[in-house]
Amino acid sequence: MFTREEMHKIHEDLFERMLVAGWLKKFTFTEGKGWHLGWTEKGTEAALDLKKMRNDLELGAADERPVIASILAHGHTPDPRSVAETINAAFRPFLKKKLAWRAVFIHGKSSEIDWTKEGEEFCERLVGLLAELKIEMDDEDRLIALFSAADGWAPDENTKIVFE
Repeated sequence: MFTREEMHKIHEDLFERMLVAGWLKKFTFTEGKGWHLGWTEKGTEAALDLKKMRNDLELGAADERPVIASILAHGHTPDPRSVAETINAAFRPFLKKKLAWRAVFIHGKSSEIDWTKEGEEFCERLVGLLAELKIEMDDEDRLIALFSAADGWAPDENTKIVFE
């Protein structure tokens, strides 16, 4: 569990990366009110894609899920020594959303996932978004913060977006 100060630093780092990548025009923090993000058109599209991924693939259901999704998108498979139920639970939404037509995890031995065309597009998009922010595929803290931020701060119909 992170302290409030540690969470602030993780989010500040994330928003700085978004700023550098051109996703944000600016960001500020107001004590008692929280973060204020000035989204660009590019950032709006990225945040909404990440929010959809988080919701469709249930990436907020457990801390391991964003890392597992990232590892899979990068063409790797989870460590075969991982807890079987954790991996199988993470695989289920990929199958349910038809991003994969087969996913197998055999504890202690191997794991495999066979992507559909939509699954390949998901992988390409997620890998590209993480590359823009220079987030490593197994950086659990930043991945959790990224998907959480997309869910909580992605623009909606009431959000001012900066177009330039």
